[in-house]
Amino acid sequence: MGRSPVPADPLTSRERLVVELAAGGATNAEIAGRLVLSVRTVENHLSRAYAKLGINSRGDLARYGVPRR
Repeated sequence: MGRSPVPADPLTSRERLVVELAAGGATNAEIAGRLVLSVRTVENHLSRAYAKLGINSRGDLARYGVPRR
């Protein structure tokens, strides 16, 4: 039996959106306001995305290849 294929993008659509906004320079509060979420929810999305991508900070997002706006 073979392994299950790894998805090309391990992030959920919401995690991807939060990561893109963060990479574009938005603060957690700005992201929360724009997406009508709590700041804590934004922090959770970023934390899970960082874990999935193996990164530790917003600065590492550029290395992952998330385009800055």
